Amino acid sequence: MTFFFVSAHRDHFVKEELRLPGYIRHVDDAPGFSDDIEQLRAGQACSQLFLDDWRLQLHPKKNLIYPVAHGIPFLGFRVYPTHRRLRRSGVKRSRQRLRALRRLYHAGKISREKVNAAVQAWLGHVRHGDTWGLRRALFRQYTFSPAKL
Repeated sequence: MTFFFVSAHRDHFVKEELRLPGYIRHVDDAPGFSDDIEQLRAGQACSQLFLDDWRLQLHPKKNLIYPVAHGIPFLGFRVYPTHRRLRRSGVKRSRQRLRALRRLYHAGKISREKVNAAVQAWLGHVRHGDTWGLRRALFRQYTFSPAKL
């Protein structure tokens, strides 16, 4: 299977005009799937014509056709047919955020409750991927023991 991103604003357009065998939509991102590469190329052109009415453009870096086996960047993950991995940029931001939270907590500038809320929000997102090893490694590296008075 192959895929491309199309920022179509209407589900009806994707279903009725493009007639792709499969697609997923989240807000403005809609990766479309087909075994026929020509159907995807035609879908790209048709999508851009559809968006021209609103003076919008397809994102040049997201509007690509390539095998699903290479992974689809979607919602902060790289999604493969068998698993989901957090994107490298997400891992880097996670490390930076945990480092900053630990520094603020140890300095007594934020409460344990605020640290917990931030960490739980992050965990709520990354748990959708295969991140058990990453979470274990990060929480071994970034401990949140109380500040010493």
